[in-house]
Amino acid sequence: MEKNNPPLLFILKRCLFLARKEVTKPCMLALAILQIIVCVSLYELYNHHLIFVNIDPDDYAQDHGMVHVSKKLHIDWAHLDMLKSQGTLIDWEKIELLPKSLDERHDRWVVLTTVHEPTIAAKRLAGLEGWRTVVIGDEKTPPDWSHSNVIYLDLDKQKSLGYEISNHIPKNHYSRKNIGYLYAIQHGANIIYDADTNTQLLRNKLGFHLDEDPRKLLVYSTNHNIINPYPHFGQSTVWPRGYPLEMIGAPPQHTFVLCEGINPGIQQALSNGASDVDSIFKLTRNNHNTALNITFNGKSEKVAIPHGAFSVFNAQNTLYHHDVLWGLLLPVSVQSRVTDVWRSYWAQRLIWQVGRSLVFHPPNSHRSQLPHDNLRTLREEQMLYYNTGEYLESLLEWSSTKSAVFDQVLDLGIFLTRKKLWSVRDAHLLEAWLHDLIRVGYIPPSPQPKVHCSSSKDIYIPP
Repeated sequence: MEKNNPPLLFILKRCLFLARKEVTKPCMLALAILQIIVCVSLYELYNHHLIFVNIDPDDYAQDHGMVHVSKKLHIDWAHLDMLKSQGTLIDWEKIELLPKSLDERHDRWVVLTTVHEPTIAAKRLAGLEGWRTVVIGDEKTPPDWSHSNVIYLDLDKQKSLGYEISNHIPKNHYSRKNIGYLYAIQHGANIIYDADTNTQLLRNKLGFHLDEDPRKLLVYSTNHNIINPYPHFGQSTVWPRGYPLEMIGAPPQHTFVLCEGINPGIQQALSNGASDVDSIFKLTRNNHNTALNITFNGKSEKVAIPHGAFSVFNAQNTLYHHDVLWGLLLPVSVQSRVTDVWRSYWAQRLIWQVGRSLVFHPPNSHRSQLPHDNLRTLREEQMLYYNTGEYLESLLEWSSTKSAVFDQVLDLGIFLTRKKLWSVRDAHLLEAWLHDLIRVGYIPPSPQPKVHCSSSKDIYIPP
């Protein structure tokens, strides 16, 4: 194989070479054209992550402007079947800490990434009282990006932080936000608000529970393992991006139980306007001459998702508490339209291990529709359409004998990689991420029992 070329690029070049040889024979012209069509199709599929191949990490790094993959990895991800199933794979206590940062320390952080000038929404988020904001730049971000009360990290500053994950994150990808999460944690974050620069708050407050106290909340009463929360908030025919297509026709769920002791770990608030729906919804349910304008019921009660069931959430309007900050990791091997969805399901399966719950809130913001090509985003979302059901089934299948939370997180990464639902690049990133969390001083939580509601009385709340 040619060095520094992905395998399919090499195949494409080889096919074109053979085709040029064959066209000297008139009878072989049709075969040569067919070779070219097949090879180009394969390369397009590869480029859009519709098929997976084994890529040497160093080759990928050079092709995408990354530094080489860290040589500090402790796990032999190429031979997962040989890993032991018992005990710990990494001695977390031997990981050397980075120097403690004494400046810019704050317990509440907003994390954003952008390729645009400061938006009205970003300026409003930067002005939230009691919060500090960090913005992660990329190659397309204006070089003079700045705003008051904001720490802006361009590519050079990101690299200078010395995080291992920087060796695994490509440029021009939403997953660069991972560096912002780490920066916030290193600088004292107990709570992180994961937002984007198009989330314009309706009021100058978030509306989330910011304390750590367990509370009494409505919890879905269902035997389904996937829940669409949009019907509860007044939109019975709308589904969120990343919701399994095979479940769109399922009846809405409106039955709940009132549970004591719910401890929110992740909180998602809905957004009106250009709400987070997939491209199939946009192409089939919205007039292409008008902006998407969905309005949720702002008076609906907040609701929790029971342990054992999933509901998709995004990286646009979500709050993470300290015990689940490790769950912020965005995968790198999938499209930007997929990465936060894959993270949401992965994180949910793991927050059950620490007794935390996912809670949905009524709308606290409005999103404007930005110019985009729905057919292009449809192509970027194909993994969601075809693989979400299998992904959820595998997450429900997984169990772990590990006793420490970080060992369990790593164990799930190994499980998903063995099933080829994660790429080896995401596995490398996960190990580096856990290393970096320890290095910046994060203390993992202890495992906690799953939450079981003792109430037996169902409550029906009509839409």
